[in-house]
Amino acid sequence: ADIVTVTTEENLAFFKRNFGIDEDKMRLIYFGADDELFYPRPDIEDDIFLVVFWGRFIPGHGIEYILKAAKLLEEYGDIRFEIYGKGQTFEEMQSLHKYLKLKNLVLKGLVPREEIPILAQRADICLGIFGDTEQLYRCISDKILEILALRKPLLTARYPVYTAIFNDGEHCLFCDRANPESLRDAILHLKNNKELREKIAEN
Repeated sequence: ADIVTVTTEENLAFFKRNFGIDEDKMRLIYFGADDELFYPRPDIEDDIFLVVFWGRFIPGHGIEYILKAAKLLEEYGDIRFEIYGKGQTFEEMQSLHKYLKLKNLVLKGLVPREEIPILAQRADICLGIFGDTEQLYRCISDKILEILALRKPLLTARYPVYTAIFNDGEHCLFCDRANPESLRDAILHLKNNKELREKIAEN
């Protein structure tokens, strides 16, 4: 190739280190969200604190930690989880959902992409990614940027590629990777601090 485009500094270093690609032929181009679809809409307020995730069911997204965090929060009757998407771990997550006997989390399956912003409009917070695979240390999930474009409070696990561009408590709230207890605590922190949610969403 004459030109190789990469989306993060970490990926640039990865391709240079692992494949010997000349840095001079690589170009860093940050990507964003489709702003014809993902843009701020008026919030919908009700008595339920709704936590929403959408995306592919792959190991890196760490959906199992969302389910386990939901189990830890089952005593809070006003907290509800909705998860949209499918993928290679979907059946595994269905089994875990059944094993945990979750009553506060619903696996909604696939929905048309254009419906995601409408569904997210109802959310009090939106979830990023929580796994601990190597790729996550050098890639930015498109879902992260979609949440930001929707002007929703973002809660995601802490990775170097995110901490390099986002400030904790300013652009998002971070929790620990692969840690349902840390995710639970972060959800409660946002639930109990509307001012922080609004600050993160606006920033």
